Amino acid sequence: MPLCPKCKTNLGRITYEGLQIFNCGGCGGHVLKPERLDVILERREVKMPEAVRVKMMELANRSNSREALWCYRCGVQMVKEQFQYWPEIVLDRCPKCQDAFLDPGELETVQIYWEHAKDHPEEWGDDAINQRRELIEQQFSSDDRSMMESLKRRYSDPKLIASDAANIGLQILFGLLRR
Repeated sequence: MPLCPKCKTNLGRITYEGLQIFNCGGCGGHVLKPERLDVILERREVKMPEAVRVKMMELANRSNSREALWCYRCGVQMVKEQFQYWPEIVLDRCPKCQDAFLDPGELETVQIYWEHAKDHPEEWGDDAINQRRELIEQQFSSDDRSMMESLKRRYSDPKLIASDAANIGLQILFGLLRR
């Protein structure tokens, strides 16, 4: 059985939002592939009452690993990466196999932030859109310029921003977790 990158306890499999992911019974962290995180973010099977949401965010803030973690699969040191546009959420990702480790409460916090962004597109003002454009530009190589130009044209229409915000965010997240 694989060991948790944080506390070295055996990882077990759990079903979360209908997907099998690794969970640590010791520290409560999760290990998963970026593709699974993408699917989890799009599903809304887990409904969290407000009190639970607040507690999960507090837990994530307290438990964020600051020490270097090592991938259970590859033995490579994991890199710390900001999740999307929220610097308060830092995920650990293996640069070799791309598996991500989420500290206790981080998976739920990622969902809370993501769902809030999807439910409140009006909070995605011009500054946020420009920041997202810059991040998108950083993610694509020169070979992907045609896709980039298409995204820029689409982002010039405010009506399409809300519908695209989640999809663009997933592309960026997947790109970040793939690095």
